[in-house]
Amino acid sequence: MKVSLIQLMMGVMAYAACVLGGFTNEEMLAKVKKLGGKKVFQLKENNYEEFLNGPRDYHLMLVLSSTSSQFNCPLCVEIKPDYELVANSWFQDHPNGVGASSEGKDVYFLYAEFLNAKSLFQKLQLNNIPKAYYVAPSAASAPDAWTDELEEYQFFQGVHTELISIFLGDKTGHKFNVYVPVSYSKLGWTVFIVAVVVLWLKVFFKQFKVLLSSKLLWTVLSIITILLFTSGYMFNQIRHTPYFKQNPEGAVEYFAGGQQTQYAIETQIVSFIYGILSLLFVTLVKKVPTIEHPKVKLLATGLVTISIYAIFSVLLAIFGIKSPGFPFKFFKIFG
Repeated sequence: MKVSLIQLMMGVMAYAACVLGGFTNEEMLAKVKKLGGKKVFQLKENNYEEFLNGPRDYHLMLVLSSTSSQFNCPLCVEIKPDYELVANSWFQDHPNGVGASSEGKDVYFLYAEFLNAKSLFQKLQLNNIPKAYYVAPSAASAPDAWTDELEEYQFFQGVHTELISIFLGDKTGHKFNVYVPVSYSKLGWTVFIVAVVVLWLKVFFKQFKVLLSSKLLWTVLSIITILLFTSGYMFNQIRHTPYFKQNPEGAVEYFAGGQQTQYAIETQIVSFIYGILSLLFVTLVKKVPTIEHPKVKLLATGLVTISIYAIFSVLLAIFGIKSPGFPFKFFKIFG
């Protein structure tokens, strides 16, 4: 089959327009209206150059990630719905875009799944995922000029929708609102559970009233709450601390040195010690005085006091591990 010079030139020009030309803002806005529920363009091997190459009079946000189980990337799975929520919220506020008005330029959202766009990941020489980049409006038309215009977004701990919105707001000058859609299944379950609880309270109101007025119940709940918050439970939840540490020799480390970190097992150990001390103190104050026999009372007082002394020595020893310079101790227990 012979191909004329004109046909060859037309083919080359069509390819160049596809690869280098990019899309205008009007074309991007028309495309995003056809996306349906999720306002994020999915990049693939055959289309990512069209979206990224060429001049553009709009802002881009690009996320490269993978939710495939073979990569075992929890952050990738976590970030995708939050990223889609930011995109959907933006177009909820700007269904027809803002164009080049005084409000600024439009913003569009791109997402690349590794299994569908491997050459894009290779072009950026990525060693880990997820990665997120902001791409500013540009007049550059050279091939792959966008690779020099990327501004990386850093993933920090926190609410990703808020962090991404703040990042894009700083880059684009726009205000990003986030609208969390109503989960009707969760709403239905909540209504059902509330109805069951209200019905249960109505039927067993007298028993429930007696339970709420129980001093023992409130004492136990108060002690448990105090123990949880004084032993570092919230620290573990916020920092996602490991349960314990095993050194290269195989020995298990139960206490982390220093005041700025800890292991989860420390919370359990310290809570147990505080709990025992609380019970001993309550016993010494409330129960021992009620003993009528003088010798038994004296013996009980001595045993409880010695127990408090010994267990508090363990607590001081643990504090000495956390703060090596701490000079006070009752007994030398560790080391």
